[in-house]
Amino acid sequence: MTWNFSLDEEDRKFNRYEVQLKYNEGRYTAIYIISRQVCVNNETEEKNTLFAMKTSIRPYSVNISLRMKRELRMLNELKKYKCPYCPTVLDSGRVADLPFIVSTQSAVYTS
Repeated sequence: MTWNFSLDEEDRKFNRYEVQLKYNEGRYTAIYIISRQVCVNNETEEKNTLFAMKTSIRPYSVNISLRMKRELRMLNELKKYKCPYCPTVLDSGRVADLPFIVSTQSAVYTS
């Protein structure tokens, strides 16, 4: 779960992701098909669109953290040049010390 920290509890907005399917797993990462819920002003709205989420399956791995940062930079660079086959990055971060990248699933990438 990621959120926008706000001092006002009533004004908080965050996204919550629900795993629908485990698509693939490799040695260091796993790819899931997820759905997104958006919560604004304590009201949750379910989005019916599916996304892809790539996450590390090895906690505290410095190597995978560097790889995920490099992949995120590469995806953002490809987006800047309007690459038609590149998934669009929607969100990224860390939860429980595991990095994740949420993107469109137009081109689900392998781990």
